[in-house]
Amino acid sequence: MANMKKQVSLRFNIFLSMMYEILMIITPLITAPYISRVLQPEGVGINSYVSSILTYFTLFAALGTASYGKRVIASLRNNIKEYSKAFWEIELITVFTTGICLLLWIILSLLYTAYTPYMLVLSFTLIATLFDISWLYGGLEKFQYTVSINSICKIISIICIFNFVKDKNDVLLYTTISSVSTLLGSATMWLFLPKQIVKTNIKFDSIKKHLKGTVVYFVPAVATSIYTLLDKVLIGIITTNNAENGYYEQATKIMGIIKSVCYGAINGVMMARASFLFSQNDKAQLLELRDSTYHLTSFLSVGACFGIIGISSILVPIFFGDGYSPVTILLYILAPVIISICISSVLNTIYYIAGGKMKEATKLVLIGATLNFFLNIILINKLGSYGAAIATTIAECVIAILFINGTNGFIKWSEILNLFIKKIISGILMLCAILILQKIFSTINSYYLLMLEILCGICVYCISLIILKDTSISIAKKFLISKIFKRNGEIINE
Repeated sequence: MANMKKQVSLRFNIFLSMMYEILMIITPLITAPYISRVLQPEGVGINSYVSSILTYFTLFAALGTASYGKRVIASLRNNIKEYSKAFWEIELITVFTTGICLLLWIILSLLYTAYTPYMLVLSFTLIATLFDISWLYGGLEKFQYTVSINSICKIISIICIFNFVKDKNDVLLYTTISSVSTLLGSATMWLFLPKQIVKTNIKFDSIKKHLKGTVVYFVPAVATSIYTLLDKVLIGIITTNNAENGYYEQATKIMGIIKSVCYGAINGVMMARASFLFSQNDKAQLLELRDSTYHLTSFLSVGACFGIIGISSILVPIFFGDGYSPVTILLYILAPVIISICISSVLNTIYYIAGGKMKEATKLVLIGATLNFFLNIILINKLGSYGAAIATTIAECVIAILFINGTNGFIKWSEILNLFIKKIISGILMLCAILILQKIFSTINSYYLLMLEILCGICVYCISLIILKDTSISIAKKFLISKIFKRNGEIINE
């Protein structure tokens, strides 16, 4: 009976997480076309630039408590006094770090006069870091609180955006709505806190121990964020052209949606299974999990890579409106990133994180971040946002190569080739089919042409994989149904 309850609870949590992931994907699909037309590239660029700067402050404010705190609470959740004590000790660290970051952010906002109003408004997002206790509910596996609250706040923000943001002069209002809704979502979580914890004594020595633990999780997060957000900051500094940042923001927004669909949720589920297999030293099962995960993620990633190249010229004007033609070129340049991140993210999840090799992964990411920084300095100055896209693509490819070489034989280049080659061939055939359709039906309505390209592309891609006898389609069906939803209950029991 207890095992049955665990399985039902886990599946319910997976369902809630999936629903929230879907909402996170749908939200930009709803708001981006409207915001891009109303605020225009320059307005989108202003919001993107100041938000990317703020992200570094929120990272230092959070200081790795999200991942570390969730792990600590999960390990103590059977003892309410112990996890209550740990909660307050970790939360006090966040209060201290957020206070310092908020002070520095306000000083920077007042000095950076060109963007002072926007930066001051974004202070609400920084304050939200202090109130964000989603890691507590995550550790207790009570996702219903965080998912429901964040979903309601997200829906409210969407309604406010459509009702109040009306023209290109409303950039500050748009930034305010986004920032306040984030704070509201975090602050509301405290309403349910009295039911989850009890009064306890806090020890200074324990706070010092937790501080060391948060730093361990903080370093990889900063390393990743430095090179994923640095390009937006440098575009704003080097080009002083907000429109360039607007183009880049919209391109990366599309890429973000694609990455979430291709491997975001899948990797999160696979990490638990990989961690268990590493602990059991079950190499055969681990390699089977590796191949199955790669077949599933590469099936989606390679298809998305060639698909986005094929449909971008039609998609961009439909999705963002007039004035965003550079986004099409940016998507052409960034498309290979989908495949390279597929390779590195799966290895990061199944080998580096699950195998306790976070330090090694961090070093490799820092190499990529350093390369990305110098390439950005050189290329943005000459090519603007195109240069940032080229730098990102090169850096991501280098990181993928380093991740493969750093596994000490866990995966070989010949195995990568075998996993990807048939999908790449099918992707090329799909791209050719889409381009032929564009030539033949160039005069029909753009919306109909886009739908025709997507449907035809999917059919050509899947049929090609079947003809080439690639195992990804059968694995996708079997793996999603059997491994994720059925086996997860076994992971707990095992």
